[in-house]
Amino acid sequence: MKKNKRVVALAILMLILLNLCACASGSNNINSEQLTEGELGLSDTPYVPLEKEGGVIAYTKTPMRAYVMVDSYGYETFSDKVVICLGDVPSKEFELIDDNTGESVYVGRLEKNGIEEQTGLTVSYGYFSGFTQEGKYHIRTEGIGESYPFEIRSGLNSALFRDMLTCLSEIWNENLELSAEDMPRTAVSIHNLLIALEYYTQLFSDDNQLTESGNGIPDAMDMVLRLGNAIKNVDTATLNERQLASYVGITAAISQGCKILKTLKGEADGYLALSQRAYDKLLKMPATSEEEKILRFYGSVLYYRASGASIARNEAESYLETHADKVADDAYDYYGKVCYISCKSDVDRNLCSKIMSALTAQAMQLSHNSEGSSFLVSNSDLDVQCANVVRISIINYVITNHEYVKVQNDYLHFLLGRNVEAKSYIDGYGVNSADCVINNNADYVTSLILAMCEILSEQNK
Repeated sequence: MKKNKRVVALAILMLILLNLCACASGSNNINSEQLTEGELGLSDTPYVPLEKEGGVIAYTKTPMRAYVMVDSYGYETFSDKVVICLGDVPSKEFELIDDNTGESVYVGRLEKNGIEEQTGLTVSYGYFSGFTQEGKYHIRTEGIGESYPFEIRSGLNSALFRDMLTCLSEIWNENLELSAEDMPRTAVSIHNLLIALEYYTQLFSDDNQLTESGNGIPDAMDMVLRLGNAIKNVDTATLNERQLASYVGITAAISQGCKILKTLKGEADGYLALSQRAYDKLLKMPATSEEEKILRFYGSVLYYRASGASIARNEAESYLETHADKVADDAYDYYGKVCYISCKSDVDRNLCSKIMSALTAQAMQLSHNSEGSSFLVSNSDLDVQCANVVRISIINYVITNHEYVKVQNDYLHFLLGRNVEAKSYIDGYGVNSADCVINNNADYVTSLILAMCEILSEQNK
């Protein structure tokens, strides 16, 4: 009996020892709580099976591609080229690898530049602007991993510009319908495109393979007229004050845009008549709250630029007397002020000077914010960034040295993969592209078109 008890005790002891050994052998495995946020979230396929040996599948960790962020669409041959890395950097160097040969063709230094807020990881920059050999490449860094592949080639930006116009033609298609709820966002989009057309007319062609192409009118203007046809069917009796102000601004802006082309004078008069009827209704609405005052100002200044009506000028300047020296976040305030300083009719030069000072100060602050951020953009929220790049682009056109074109380029690189997700937000561009984040949104597309106008103008000099 005692012998049996000793056997049982020995068996139990052996089982305990075996469990302890198993625990010890597994103690080197990293659990999810020990991984950093970057290791948990920045790799699409962190582990893949290599082969099966003796009944056991061996796994290996793939390079963390999302740690090494580039514009995965590509870089113009003679443009600034920057790679951004996240994580501690054992090596102070990065290599540019030719995708065709697998050979290292360029070695550059990595420079640490603070901590990225979202992940808490160290940010490092690498510069390879001096490398101009066209081809397909990726970046490799010791200890961090590899980037997605990208091209270095002339003509990339021109191709993207044309494709964004194609995207817009699909949004503003021949069967476009607009509702009352569409008015505010449509106002933003139409202003972005018409500003681009006015500032950079030479960049817009008549050969984008639209139904209207070849009619002697820039295809971008044909898209504006498509939208104009849709807005003619909107019943202004159903619009609230914000929607009505937007309607006034859209129709007045289309009228002004038509005046640029002498062949569209009849169209210009028709849209001006629509704007006038809507503006008369807007004037009958209250304008006591700050929001109501901004909407009254916006509708007045857009209608004044298109019509020259003195009543509209008086309304606009009444608002500007107390608001010209500051810029509100409100889009109506902003586009109204840009419209005022663009008027061909009489304007108050003192008010214009105050507006320009305020707009320039805002652009300087946005540029400063971009330079100080991990990904070289003023804000990672796409809606905010979209609005910010429009403000940068407008001021960059006005000033003589065009110093903010770098900010516009960094915005483009961010959208195309140089962001915390290493993801291109433009569908079809770059290896790791998102589904139609940019492509189906007219605000995003038109802000990108406007930003790219200055990029292409500087590139073509």
